[in-house]
Amino acid sequence: MNFISTWSRISWLLLLLLAIACGDDDSVTLDGGASDSSVEDAAAEDASSIEDATTGDAMTVDSGVDDAGEDVGAEDSGGEEDAGSPPAAEIGLSFSGGCAPMFDGDISIVYSGGNLGISSVSGAGLTGSIQLSMDGASGTIALSSMHRVDSGQVVNVIAGTTWSNLAMDYAGVVSGTIEDPIQGSIVVNEYAASEGRIDLEFVGVQLQNPGDGSLCSIEGTLVTSRLEI
Repeated sequence: MNFISTWSRISWLLLLLLAIACGDDDSVTLDGGASDSSVEDAAAEDASSIEDATTGDAMTVDSGVDDAGEDVGAEDSGGEEDAGSPPAAEIGLSFSGGCAPMFDGDISIVYSGGNLGISSVSGAGLTGSIQLSMDGASGTIALSSMHRVDSGQVVNVIAGTTWSNLAMDYAGVVSGTIEDPIQGSIVVNEYAASEGRIDLEFVGVQLQNPGDGSLCSIEGTLVTSRLEI
């Protein structure tokens, strides 16, 4: 992987982690009395910030190379995995519904500010990403919009747009006028995100896009063993 490609991947990851951090539910109080507009605006802002990160203008990153053209080949190659190292991520997930992320590119696993991002980058393009904010999680977690609001735990899938564990019409879910589209559970066998180690099983998980209401279904396992850029 050449130096330019490496910095291109880091730019994508910085943007993604900044975007998910903007979606912190602690900054918005949601309850049964919330109006449709306030809840939908909060959900739309959450998704919008992440979509901007995946489609916005390229971020300029200082490479630390002076005009004389310092040789960085040795440093770049030093970041590659040893030939005998196990993969940093084993992504045994299947997706259906409106989402189709691909994890066939270069995999990066980055932790920042309580958020863990597992992303696939091919060339300068993001082909798929899973964003998790679940510090302290253990056992089996039953997903729902109410759980998202009460716990602040975030599960996002990104593939051109974003699907999250919060209903587009949260107020309708609270009032009982619609069924909560957020469903399924995550079995947490290990969650040490700051060290890049997680072992999760997704069982009947269903997320929703806060912009168009499309659904994303997820089944399978996600295991990572270390942080990786």
